[in-house]
Amino acid sequence: MPSFDFEKMLQHIEKFRIDSLGLVPPVVVALAKSPLSREYDLSSVKTFTSSAAPVDAEILEEAAKLWPPGALTINQAWGMTETTCPATLFDPTVRANPASVGEVVPNCSIRIVKTDGSGEEVTKANERGELWVAGPIIFKEYWNKPEATAATVHIDPDGTRWLKTGDIAYIDKYEPGGYFYIVDRIKELIKVKAYQVAPAELEALLLDNKGIIDVGVCGVTINGEEWPRAYVVPNLDVEQTEQDIAKWLESRVVHYKRLRGGVKFIDAIPKNASGKILRKILRDQAAKEVGDRKPSESKLA
Repeated sequence: MPSFDFEKMLQHIEKFRIDSLGLVPPVVVALAKSPLSREYDLSSVKTFTSSAAPVDAEILEEAAKLWPPGALTINQAWGMTETTCPATLFDPTVRANPASVGEVVPNCSIRIVKTDGSGEEVTKANERGELWVAGPIIFKEYWNKPEATAATVHIDPDGTRWLKTGDIAYIDKYEPGGYFYIVDRIKELIKVKAYQVAPAELEALLLDNKGIIDVGVCGVTINGEEWPRAYVVPNLDVEQTEQDIAKWLESRVVHYKRLRGGVKFIDAIPKNASGKILRKILRDQAAKEVGDRKPSESKLA
């Protein structure tokens, strides 16, 4: 296709009997939520892999319902431009927890480091920290940006170069066969008082609501406090107000994860070509709509 079109993708799967798909999260969400997915024969597909951003297991499982039980293998992968290729993968024949991004690729190493600036490694399963990656796939440097390179690359005394990815992750067990899980980006965490709130976590919960087609969460500062705010693409077949959605989430999260920054219906969530939510656009919009404003200078009439 000269440009992406969801319905044309479905038509091509049916026409050309495509058996393997490489997807980004917005397409997975569309598969799970769009009525168009039920109008085409997708039975030729045996595997699909999602990457570029984390996808909640419930969305993957909802998409999997388009196929008979056991007919499809779904996996996620993880990598960055700076890793030049995926750094974690699944054996494509393995049916594992779809919320995981798999195991570290051969010849590479992964370290999970506390986010308090100490550089101390996380040593407990399911404890979150920043993901660092080492191996031959790691980039050399940023072009003509030595300061950015120094801030991103850590070199051990033995010369091992670690890429500090900025992604928050954890591993389910510290032993062979342990799977990694990506939570969110450090710079996108919302700091609610003393707590850190991951937008991706709230987005995954909100997508369980049948009245929501797509959603993006960001932080907004109101009266000096940062709070989560959700931008929602509503399912017009479901009667639900913005306030209803905020109330619906309340019973599913602890108090500091509630949408005290509000809910706003919009036509589409801004995303880049790889499917990542452009949160800066949402944050800028939130700041204009409900955020704190600097006092304007008084003017003489």
